[in-house]
Amino acid sequence: MLLYDRAAGEADVVGFGADGRVNLDTTNRGWRKTWDLIVVGDFVGNGRSQILLYDRNAGEGDIVGFDANGKVNLDFTNTGWRRSWDLLVPGDFLGNAKSEVLFYDSQTGEADVVAFGPNGAVTLDTTNRGWRKSWEIIIAGDFVGGGKQEILLYDRATGEGDVVGFGADGKVNLDTTNRGGARAGA
Repeated sequence: MLLYDRAAGEADVVGFGADGRVNLDTTNRGWRKTWDLIVVGDFVGNGRSQILLYDRNAGEGDIVGFDANGKVNLDFTNTGWRRSWDLLVPGDFLGNAKSEVLFYDSQTGEADVVAFGPNGAVTLDTTNRGWRKSWEIIIAGDFVGGGKQEILLYDRATGEGDVVGFGADGKVNLDTTNRGGARAGA
């Protein structure tokens, strides 16, 4: 588990034993105090989890990985990112057994599928345009049983949900709207 203290600029990596007791607690200091969104996935394809930290004001995202002792062993900064992403959703959208990230911008109705190489640098960045600007919740899962993940987008006001899948190029290849489902608060 990662615990991030924005005010202190510190991140603790905490691990647990089979008995539920803490068996690892490593503090990493000197972290940026401006990370807005943090998501977890195997972004570099090494079978372990890394974190992606997004700094909206700087337009930057870092991929950070840890060694067996909880110390940082990978830290790659990607610059020039859009400063208006609202949601970041990790998932294996390309079916390559590693995590990509869907970035959603509700202001423009755009979503990017972004993939990373073994060092954390961006290897794919595909923009999908014309998306609804009212998606409130986006989650990833293998909803159609194809062995890779799609996303479910939910619009509370209309009670609609879309299942969207992606091809190997990161472009939408499945988009099914489901209407009349249960509405939150109904």
